[in-house]
Parts: sequence; C-alpha cells; structure tokens
Amino acid sequence: MAMDVPIYDYPLNYSQTVSDYLPSNASDYSTPMLTPEYQKQQLKDFYNHYFSSTPQGLSPWSEQMVAAILPFIRQFELTILEAFNNQNKPFDKRHYAENFQQKNIEWINSIQQNINLDTIDTHGFQQQNRAIAI
Repeated sequence: MAMDVPIYDYPLNYSQTVSDYLPSNASDYSTPMLTPEYQKQQLKDFYNHYFSSTPQGLSPWSEQMVAAILPFIRQFELTILEAFNNQNKPFDKRHYAENFQQKNIEWINSIQQNINLDTIDTHGFQQQNRAIAI
C-alpha cells in the first residue's frame, strides 16, 4: 500500500557563497573557531570511539564495549525478526517478498535458525578474533 509522504524543500533562495558570510577582509577571519585544546580533545574522543582497545574505550576493539553490547544483540535481533513476522498482523502491515507473496512463518524461522541466536550467549570478547563485520 503506497502512502503519501509530504516532502518539503528547504528554501535555497539565499546566497550560497561562503565569503558572503565569512568575508576574507574581516578582522577575525584567521581566528580559529575552535580552540586547539578543543580540537585535540575531539580527536582523542574520535580515536577512543572508533579505534581504542583500552578497557575504557568505546570502539568495537574494546573488551568492555563488546561485553556491554553482546547482551543486547540477541534481543535486538529477536525484535527485528518479530517486526517482519506477518503472523497476527493486519493485512496492510504485512511484508511481501519480491514475488509479491507474503513472507510466511517458515521464512522467518529459516532466518532465525541461520542467525543461531543461542550462540550469542556463549560468546565473549576474544582479542585474537577481533574483526568488524557488516
């Protein structure tokens, strides 16, 4: 069932020239907008979030982060599977395959078996197995 989605354009009837807002002859043109200390802290936070392997790191390389997120993965996957389950859904909320057939319970069950959610409970951080999967 198609839906009408109101899409409004953001008005672009103003100058697109940066120098109209940041003129090169302004007295503070060369003044940094961010302090060097703030820039360094942001870079440090960036590396901590994406690449750190320290216990307080927030990256997928951090043991603490992996231990914190694993318990939620199982429930999150079950929530996604339930969202695609057509059982007990009104007709207009059901999901369809590319062949225009409704996705049935066997389809959901095969995906759930393929994910093998029971193994999530037995896994934990293993430094030698670190990787990023999409």
